[in-house]
Amino acid sequence: GTFARNTEIPTALIRYLSRKLPTPENTKLYMDRGTLDLDARYDEAQTRVDQMMVERGFSAPRFVTRVYPNAGHDETAWAARVATPLQFLLGRG
Repeated sequence: GTFARNTEIPTALIRYLSRKLPTPENTKLYMDRGTLDLDARYDEAQTRVDQMMVERGFSAPRFVTRVYPNAGHDETAWAARVATPLQFLLGRG
C-alpha cells in the first residue's frame, strides 16, 4: 500500500477552531512543531491553521507559531524548547 495523508481530521479541527476560538484581543496563543517523526505530518495542517488565525485577526506578539527543524514529536524534543512557550505564556506581553 501507499501512504495517504489524512485530510479529514485537520479539516474537522480547523472547522472546530473557527467556531470556538475566543477573540484575539483577549487571547495569547502559541503553537509549534518539529519537522521529524509525527510532526513532519503537520506541515500542511499547520499552514492552514496559521492562515485561519491571521484571517481571524490573530497576530504577533499575542499569536506565535514556530517550526523547529530537525525536532520531533517526543518528550526530548519538547524539553529542548519548553522555555520558549513558557516565556511566551507567562512572560510579559
